[in-house]
Amino acid sequence: MIELWADWVRNPWNFRRRLRDESSVVEHRIAAGLLSLLQWACCLWIVTVLVAWPKDAVAWQGSGEITQVAVGLGQRFKPGHWTPVRVTLISGDQSLVGRLRLTTLDSDGVPVHYVTDQDISIASGESGVVTGYVRFGSLNPRLTVSVIAEDQVVLERTLGVGEIGEGVLSTDYLIVTFGESLGVEEATHEKLNGAHAYHAASVTAASELPLRWEGYDAIDVVAIGTSDLSALESLSEKQVRALQPWVALGGRLMISGARHANDVFRSGGLFEEWSPGELQRVSKEVRTSDVANYLSAAEELEPFDVAVISAIKGNVQAFVDSSRRKQRPLVTHYPYRLGAISYLTVDLDREPFASWSPRAELVARVLRVNEDDNDLASSSSTGIGKVSHIGYDDVVGQVRATLDQFRNARPIAFSLIATLIGVYILLIGPGDFFFLKKVIRQMHWSWLTFPAIVLSFSALSLWLWQLTRDTKVKVNQLEVIDLDVESQLVRGTTWAHCYSPRADVYSLGMQIDDSLVGDAKVLLAWQGLPGDTLGGLDATSLRPALDFAYTIDVDAESEESIQQLPLNVSSTKSLVGQWHGSFSSDSEFALQTNRNGELLGRFRYELPYELEEGLLFYQNNVYPLKRTLDAGQVVEMAGLSPKKLKSQLQSVRGMTVASAPYDAAATDDVPRLLDVMTFYDLAGGRSYANLSHRYQTYVDLSSAVRNGRAVLVGRCARSVSRLVREGDSLESDYDQQWTFVRVVIPVSTKSETEDGAL
Repeated sequence: MIELWADWVRNPWNFRRRLRDESSVVEHRIAAGLLSLLQWACCLWIVTVLVAWPKDAVAWQGSGEITQVAVGLGQRFKPGHWTPVRVTLISGDQSLVGRLRLTTLDSDGVPVHYVTDQDISIASGESGVVTGYVRFGSLNPRLTVSVIAEDQVVLERTLGVGEIGEGVLSTDYLIVTFGESLGVEEATHEKLNGAHAYHAASVTAASELPLRWEGYDAIDVVAIGTSDLSALESLSEKQVRALQPWVALGGRLMISGARHANDVFRSGGLFEEWSPGELQRVSKEVRTSDVANYLSAAEELEPFDVAVISAIKGNVQAFVDSSRRKQRPLVTHYPYRLGAISYLTVDLDREPFASWSPRAELVARVLRVNEDDNDLASSSSTGIGKVSHIGYDDVVGQVRATLDQFRNARPIAFSLIATLIGVYILLIGPGDFFFLKKVIRQMHWSWLTFPAIVLSFSALSLWLWQLTRDTKVKVNQLEVIDLDVESQLVRGTTWAHCYSPRADVYSLGMQIDDSLVGDAKVLLAWQGLPGDTLGGLDATSLRPALDFAYTIDVDAESEESIQQLPLNVSSTKSLVGQWHGSFSSDSEFALQTNRNGELLGRFRYELPYELEEGLLFYQNNVYPLKRTLDAGQVVEMAGLSPKKLKSQLQSVRGMTVASAPYDAAATDDVPRLLDVMTFYDLAGGRSYANLSHRYQTYVDLSSAVRNGRAVLVGRCARSVSRLVREGDSLESDYDQQWTFVRVVIPVSTKSETEDGAL
């Protein structure tokens, strides 16, 4: 036997013949078994080597290292939101040149490469920091950080679960403080609680702040104190330019400052555009009882500095001295384009407020002034109970469900599938047995009946699949266009669902109609589903669904922002496009309000789109427009009859019913869905909609109405944004499309026109 194996080493090709001729039966079987085992082991080794072989050849031969990866702000991030990733690199004995690539899973479990146009160039022996942007698909993601040069991996580091930072739910509140503590941490821990948790993060170094506005996408409020001028002056021009558009596009800023208020709000100052009014002076307030009484605080407050303001913008929430209400506000809220600013006229990070325990209550009241009061209470059973059968708990989930309804691609009902499976099991088991046993009485015919049943049900399944699928690419799209008349800023949000009839890859971008805005900046990505249901962003784990990764180019602007997106047969992909720019219009809005809060004046509509089903919202009233608005048409407010705003929002358009329950599962009433999204808080919030509105809260314009502005809402038959595939428009592939325009209009009050100041 040993001689046979020695001969195999010398001449393996002749081994099997000698084994058969010269060995016994037992020896032959043993040797043949060992030979087969050896052959299978060799095959397994070859397959393992091929699978594990690195896909990207490393051409760069120098040394280098990815030393640090900082995710989010204050090491906090939200899944489904744009998140900054700061990567610290050290070059070795050669210069490090390339681009940053971040890889993680989207909410469908598909790997995504996130790239930017920023070039990396670090001299030999030096270090540098580069920032990328990513959207995580789950609470516990993995992240691969790579440096790419000429499509080859130069450096790479993978961060596993728990190494990235602390993820918070996609619908939780995340408040970031820059600089010294303003009491936000105490407020979130002690005073703020409700259906959605509050989280505080702190950024002490200016270098940690993003250089692009989307870096603040996951943040609900940015809180800044002005008492430390050196910290504010350390902000770069790019960082200030990143913060300004974020607030303008719907973000919220909380500023606290008295001592250096004039330095930051003056002409040419860092926060000139965010000035709350005309700053007169900074004075010492010795009467502190009104502040304590406002907070129902028993603890006394020492005298403090306060900024005295006139010509105040927006609404005053609380006053320092009730005897001098016109010039001594404590908290004021005012709009900044499509966003909002809350200003406290005192230094919360300085004494006596820094050590005053009721400070947390003051901050809590400021932070929750624009929130749905029902959302702060414990979650109602009516809202939470719906999740089990509709699959979502946020209005964005209802948007996804609506856009998933393609007219010629209806999904097969689960009840039908369950029924067919039950019938199949009955036929192939007891049905077949009793038919052969009792009817034919010949059991051997099972060789014919069994495959006949299998083939019949296979053909039925194939027929049902062909019946319910479409053979063409289809797109459903909902877009909301917001225009701020005062600043001529336009913001667009486009939700699109793409249906693919076959397995294919798509390179997609988004084009904006240049008749409205010619310099649009577009950010196109996948759209997530908030919640912990199947496919939800708040799931604790997510497994890769495909090995094939697609690419999102954050700097691609319009064409092919998404490259090589894989879609399976008869599958859909949810996308969201966020874009903004400026528009030029000759529209004139001269609206005023009388003592009863009713609108007076007129406006001339000059946008390049006809506006249908127009409604003008202001304070507690809504003014239905009598006809479709054409370009150049003038509307006199005297000819419009107001209705109660809440009754309008809680009724179905076109019906005379004063109030109707909201159906959170409906997918066939897009105008009513948009009304709830636009004025969620004013409509009653969760107590009315049975859904939260926390994933994309900037869509809610309730704060604009609260801050004294009017909002004109209407529908356009023409789309403003369009998906393109490899440069060609997909407009001919659109199945259903809705476009809504919302115009935010300033309103002058009697006090402003006559007195000039509060």
